[in-house]
Amino acid sequence: MLHIVLCVLSLFSVINGQVVFDAANCSEANLSNFTNYQYVNVTNAEVVIIVKNIPSASTFFVIQAHSFLNDIILSNNSVPELHFYNEGTNVGLVQVTLGKSNFTFYLLNANKNTTANVLIAVTLYAEKDPIPGGCNLVFDVENAPYQLINYNKNMVEVSVQAPSVFGRTCEENIFSLEIYRIYLPEKEISSESYFNGIEKMITVESIRKHGWRMHNKTNGHNKLRVLYSAYPGIGSVYAMIAVYKTGEAAYVPAVTYACDAKNRMMDDCVQPATPFWKMICGISIAWGLLMCLFGFMFPFLVSYIFTGFIIGALIMYIRKKVIDELLKKTVKNVILNKFLDLRLFHYYYYYSCFTLHIIIFLNRSRASEASKPTTEPVYCIKIIDKVYVTATSMLSHVIIWMAVWYKCRSLRSVIELLLNGMLIASFFFQVFIGDFFIFESNLNYWVVFWAIVVVVAILQGLCCLLQVKTTNSVLGAFTTILAIDYFAGSYVRYIVINTIRRLTVDDFNLAIISPPAQFRDILMYFSCLVLLVCSAIFNMCVGMGSAGLSDTTPLLD
Repeated sequence: MLHIVLCVLSLFSVINGQVVFDAANCSEANLSNFTNYQYVNVTNAEVVIIVKNIPSASTFFVIQAHSFLNDIILSNNSVPELHFYNEGTNVGLVQVTLGKSNFTFYLLNANKNTTANVLIAVTLYAEKDPIPGGCNLVFDVENAPYQLINYNKNMVEVSVQAPSVFGRTCEENIFSLEIYRIYLPEKEISSESYFNGIEKMITVESIRKHGWRMHNKTNGHNKLRVLYSAYPGIGSVYAMIAVYKTGEAAYVPAVTYACDAKNRMMDDCVQPATPFWKMICGISIAWGLLMCLFGFMFPFLVSYIFTGFIIGALIMYIRKKVIDELLKKTVKNVILNKFLDLRLFHYYYYYSCFTLHIIIFLNRSRASEASKPTTEPVYCIKIIDKVYVTATSMLSHVIIWMAVWYKCRSLRSVIELLLNGMLIASFFFQVFIGDFFIFESNLNYWVVFWAIVVVVAILQGLCCLLQVKTTNSVLGAFTTILAIDYFAGSYVRYIVINTIRRLTVDDFNLAIISPPAQFRDILMYFSCLVLLVCSAIFNMCVGMGSAGLSDTTPLLD
C-alpha cells in the first residue's frame, strides 16, 4: 500500500550533528513497514536533517518535529525565511520531490537557554494522495500540513488548511476530513506520555488504530475548524486525515493541555492551587457527607439552605457571565467597565465560588491566585477578605430563601426535584447524547434537557417519602464526589460545567464534548453511585419517622 507510508528512522542515523534519513531500501512494496522514530536533543546549535534516496514512487513527503513544551523551528534554510519555516511545539513541512531524491532541512531551538528533546519523523506519499495543507490561504507556509491550536478556559479550537490534489484545483473542494483525538494519562504532564501519544497519531494506520473518531459539528459552517470542550490539565492529541478517493494523508498531530503547562505545571492544570481552595474542597466533602447521612434530620432547614445555596450560586454565576458579555460588547469606556465589574459582581463571584466551587469556579480562580506574587501577610488578608465576603453573601441568601420558604413551603420540594433532574439530565448529555448532531441546535438541546428534568422530577415526586429521603442523598453525594474529583485529578465535575458552558459560552453548541473516560473518571462515577445508594438506604432505614416525617407526611402543603 503506497499511501500512508512511513519510512521513519529505523533508517535514521546521527552523524556529526546531522540526522540522516536514507530511504534507499524503501520500495513500493515495503514503504509502510518502518515505524521507528528518532529523538534528538536540540541546544544552541542547529541540527541538520538530510533526507536522501527518496524513491521515485513518492511524489511528496511530510517532515515533522515535536518538542515537549519548548518551541522549535523547522526550516528549509539554515536562516529561517518567511513562508519557508514553521515554529511551535508540533511543526511540519511538505516537500514535493519533483523528481529529486535528496533534501536538507534545519531544526533550531527557539529558546537558546534550554535543551529541547525532539521527535522527528518523515512520511512518504504517492501521487494519488492529497497534500495536507496544500490549499493554504491563511497559514504562513505555502503548504501547511500542521494544525493550529487556540484555546481558552472553555474551548479548544483546532484549525487546518484544505488539502490539495495533483491535477485538481483548490476551488473544487473535493476532499473529506476525518478527525481523531486521544487523551494522554490524567494528572500527568510528562515528556514520556507526551511523545507516546504523538507516536500513535503520526501515520494514517496508527491514527485509525489508536484514535477515537470524532464527528465535526462545524461541517456546515467550516469543516477546516473543529471545536472541542476544554478539559484543562489532561493532554489531548489531535489528528486529521485528508481523504480523496483512494488516497489518504495525515496532518501533523498537535497536542495541548488547555492550560499553561509550561509555566505552572500541575498546580495550574490539575489540582487546587492555593490553601484557600483546598480548604473549600475539604469543607465541601464534609458538607456533602453531612447531607448524605444526616440531611433527613433537618429536612426543612439544613437541606433547604443547602439547596438555596446551589440555586443562588447558579443564578449569580449566570447573571455575572451575561453582564460580563454585555459589558464587553457595549461598554467602550474601560474605566467604567472596570468600575462596574470590580466590586459588585466579584462579590457575587466569591459567593458562587463557595457554593458551586466543586462544579466550576475553582478552574477560573485558582489560576489567578497562583499567578499573583504576594507576600504571606497580604495573602492571609486576601483569604480573610474572601471568607468575609462569602459569609456575608451566605447570610443574605439564607435570609432570602428562608423568607420564601416561610411563605411557600412547597417551593423547597419543587426546587430539590428540579435540581436532581438537572444533574441527571447533565449526566446523560455529558456521557451519552451530548455529541449527537441533533443537539447542535440550542432549541433541540434545551427542549430535551428540560424534558428529562421534568420526567425525573415527576417520577421522583410520585413517591413523597422517596422524594424526601433521596433528594439530600443525590445532592450530597454529588457534592462530595465533585470535591474529591479535584484532588483525584479526574473530570466528573464537567458534567455540570459543560451544561453551564452551553448556556453562557458562544458557539459551545458546536463544540465536541467527548469527555475523558479513564480509570479515575470511572472510579469517581462508581463511587458516586455507591455513595448515593448507601446514603439512600441509610436514610430510608434509619431516618424513617425522623424530624416528624412519616408515610403520611404530605409533600406539598
